[in-house]
Amino acid sequence: MSLSLEAQVCNLSQVPANLQNGLVAWYPFCGNANDASGNGNNGTVNGATLTSNRFGIGNNGYFFSCNSINCNINTTSITNSMTLSFWYY
Repeated sequence: MSLSLEAQVCNLSQVPANLQNGLVAWYPFCGNANDASGNGNNGTVNGATLTSNRFGIGNNGYFFSCNSINCNINTTSITNSMTLSFWYY
């Protein structure tokens, strides 16, 4: 079975180059809360549990409530404005 690109994006090389420009942290939740940007801003899981993502792929999403994942972003790498984007259900 071939998965769509959206269901497979666990590797930064699969993300379009224009979305990688200036990227500080990226959490695809592919079995963990690690920062896949290569910048080492790994998340710390505090009570969240792995679950299926929006495409039904197991261990590619998290079920969490407030304060379940700390994103540990090194703010010295942020020099201007920033945008946060996430999917939730």
